[in-house]
Amino acid sequence: MFNTTYTAAVNYKQSLADMIAAVHCDWVDPFFDGYNLPIQDKDATEVAIQLIHFNKDMSSKNILDEFDKRSLRPATLPELLSFSVAYPGIAWQFPVVALGSVVQHAHDIEDGLMFRPYEDGHLDVPRLWNDFGNRCLRLRCFEGDWYGYYRFAAISK
Repeated sequence: MFNTTYTAAVNYKQSLADMIAAVHCDWVDPFFDGYNLPIQDKDATEVAIQLIHFNKDMSSKNILDEFDKRSLRPATLPELLSFSVAYPGIAWQFPVVALGSVVQHAHDIEDGLMFRPYEDGHLDVPRLWNDFGNRCLRLRCFEGDWYGYYRFAAISK
């Protein structure tokens, strides 16, 4: 396992649309259109974001278990986006995942996109992805294995 730590300022009061715009993506998953994260009563703060590279295929559950062993928690979408703004050259070299923001698809529930803790059903997590030179913010299935080239954003507990 390899990890590198980066510092980024996270403005938790900023709207999701503004956070995404600051990243300058070429493509954003349409599931993010019109959805707003709840505004948190937190001031902007610096966070130390660790990019964890396991260099082997692993399930989300196994990754989260490894995080727990190392007193880490998975980064959230605002933290992932702030990392990308602070380090755009690094954020697009390889896919980076925020396992701390689990998304249930709009067609699965009545009220649209929901960011909620893991529960049964079809769930996705956000990732930054370079798709043939196009910078993308995409959703990927939480269940199943992640290839060894993925990086996972984590924060110390």
